Amino acid sequence: MSIRNLVGKVLTVLALPVVFLGLIDPLEGGLALIVATLLYVLAFWLFKRAPSRWLWIPFLATLVIGGGTILLAVFENRQGEFGPLLPPVIIGLWLYRVAVLAALVGALVTIKQAFFPAPAK
Repeated sequence: MSIRNLVGKVLTVLALPVVFLGLIDPLEGGLALIVATLLYVLAFWLFKRAPSRWLWIPFLATLVIGGGTILLAVFENRQGEFGPLLPPVIIGLWLYRVAVLAALVGALVTIKQAFFPAPAK
């Protein structure tokens, strides 16, 4: 096993707890997902292959849902009043959490593919 391949595998495993931190909320969790994305970009650059759809589609969906939820929350409290959250923000937070769980599944599939690649046809 080459050093390049070993470092790529280590990066895919290290990205898993960072993805788990994404469950916090869209702001802090979104920052964690951006860090995990950078780790995956580096890992797949080392692997010299593209990430699977199991990984990049949930990540993209999570970042879009999280960004939309943050924008909803910002525009909801434009006047500086902090009251109860509106239902769209609450729904956005739950959709964000579901999307992060999908990203966790994608991260686990990626780790499995890194350590047990499919046989060549």
